[in-house]
Amino acid sequence: AAGRELEALREPAGVDLTDLELAQVEFYTRTLAVPMRRGWDDAARDWSPEVRAGRRHFERFGCASCHVPEQRTGVAPGSALGAVVGLVRLERPAPELVALSGQRIFPYTDLLLHDMGGRCEVSRETAAGEPCRDGARCHWVQRCTGLADGLGEGDASPSEWRTPPLWGLGLAQAVNPKAGFLHDGRARTIEEAILWHAEAGGEGAAAGDAFRRADRQERTELLRFLESL
Repeated sequence: AAGRELEALREPAGVDLTDLELAQVEFYTRTLAVPMRRGWDDAARDWSPEVRAGRRHFERFGCASCHVPEQRTGVAPGSALGAVVGLVRLERPAPELVALSGQRIFPYTDLLLHDMGGRCEVSRETAAGEPCRDGARCHWVQRCTGLADGLGEGDASPSEWRTPPLWGLGLAQAVNPKAGFLHDGRARTIEEAILWHAEAGGEGAAAGDAFRRADRQERTELLRFLESL
């Protein structure tokens, strides 16, 4: 039992973060709740008409095929560092985090990779953009189209991205007014991010095009729904 409960670890000189401190940060980030949704009418005991209509458009446009509304968590193992006990010590092995296991959640993602369209090409050019072969004024230049960025990661190609969760989307710019959208922040608004799906021509093109062809009221209702998440 003495080996299972450890006092706050005395780390070697030069270590900035102890195992206990790291385990505390890990526990905090794993159990941090997502923001509460907006748009609920307490008096009517229902979502606002715009949010309900927007949810229907979300399904009809095909957004939910990748941004799957509902998931269920599996078993959430305890930290490899140990369980934080009383904020002052670690206990090993850490038990399962019951609060995170087997939970019905609504992250709006399938957690899968999708080819979002676009490609990157590398060429040699001068500063003026003219083709060249060699010389001090000749530079390597990479140009990308669509949502590709030229940076593969693991087995993912430069145009493949994991479907990001949408919960908390409506508060992104409330927290940071300069926050952008999409994987690299290129979209200034949620609407612009949706239209990039259509422009890029990848797996999200049909949903993005459906939004582009919708009338103003339908687009507004979809945006109100997304802002409620």
